Amino acid sequence: MALPIRIKCDDVSFRSKIENIKSIQKNMQLLIREFSKMFVIAHEINEIRDYKPDFMVVGIDGGLWRKKGSYFGIVLISTYTCVYTPSGTRLTEAYRPLTVVPEIIIPSNYISLVNSIKMKTEERKAALEALTYYKEILGMNLKYILLDGTLTFPEVLPHVPEDVENIYREFVNISEKLFSKAKKLGVAIVGISKDPLSPKYVRSIINYLKGEKSFIRTEVQDLIKSKSLADVLHIINSVTSLLHKTRSEIFFTERLLISNAFKECLKNYRNKEYIFIRTLFTDATLGLRDLKIEVEELNRRTYGMYCYSVRSPGTIKPLFVEFTNSFNPYEVLKDLIYMFTYSLTGYPTPLLLAHRLVKLSYKRSKKLLSYIKNMIPSDLRSVIFEERFRARGGF
Repeated sequence: MALPIRIKCDDVSFRSKIENIKSIQKNMQLLIREFSKMFVIAHEINEIRDYKPDFMVVGIDGGLWRKKGSYFGIVLISTYTCVYTPSGTRLTEAYRPLTVVPEIIIPSNYISLVNSIKMKTEERKAALEALTYYKEILGMNLKYILLDGTLTFPEVLPHVPEDVENIYREFVNISEKLFSKAKKLGVAIVGISKDPLSPKYVRSIINYLKGEKSFIRTEVQDLIKSKSLADVLHIINSVTSLLHKTRSEIFFTERLLISNAFKECLKNYRNKEYIFIRTLFTDATLGLRDLKIEVEELNRRTYGMYCYSVRSPGTIKPLFVEFTNSFNPYEVLKDLIYMFTYSLTGYPTPLLLAHRLVKLSYKRSKKLLSYIKNMIPSDLRSVIFEERFRARGGF
């Protein structure tokens, strides 16, 4: 019979580490409470109860599936466009023609980056087509195009081979055309990140406090002017220190800080009807690791905030939302609150449907690849379509 093992915690360094973790957790709770009071706002449903918008919204997402061969692979990229009115009427939806991309002359350590850039390029091509067709040609009241992920992608492009650079150049050119035309036609491009791991929000405030240039008026700037600068500096410095310390002690990210701050805010609204919680607007572009942005319209700064709708089921998962400074942030905010609150799950319906429908499953991709296989000379099939490969579902 196995005997229980008793572990002696006599090690001074071990006990010291436990005490350190307890101290961090205690300080974390105090900091979350202060951060919630200063940087988080809750909107009640009454603010938009009588609001009856009549604009159109387009949601676009992409999916990717990869088959790896001995020498090179094939990537399938699909994009899906869903067009909605705020009343919930789905006008139309469309797949762009499937893009088949051979992975040739791309070094293996750049394949993941290249595939992400290719998929983002296809998404922005779809957005440009929707913008041209619905707004420019048909003259419909298209007001928003929702994209999955950050607008400033990638934040920094490292020194890369020429072939990778050429792929990135295509992405930049398409993005330039999209944002330039969107500004001209008065359509806001909104990026919604489901899994924002980059500490963009806190970093943007730090860079503003350091005196970095800012071309847009944000609520964070108004906060700093209305509150004691010392109080704001104390909170931000404490947040920065905590995020840095807990990398080795506790897994604590900016997203976890925000979700806990939202929970703290929710305690005061338990008996209220559906509400929308968000952080103050910040100059999101200031939070990038590299302030140089290739796309001109984005280089003029973007508004950014974390948000969460109480309609969202389960654990609070803050979304990071950003859009260009060409639009009144409070008008965009009102429309976003409407879209989030009256959606099925607390996540904008057009983008949710695009995300669900665009995924390239293994079964569907295998059928598509069978058609491609028949078009390839038989002597090359064994190289491209051998059994040693890995498949990945859509994002």
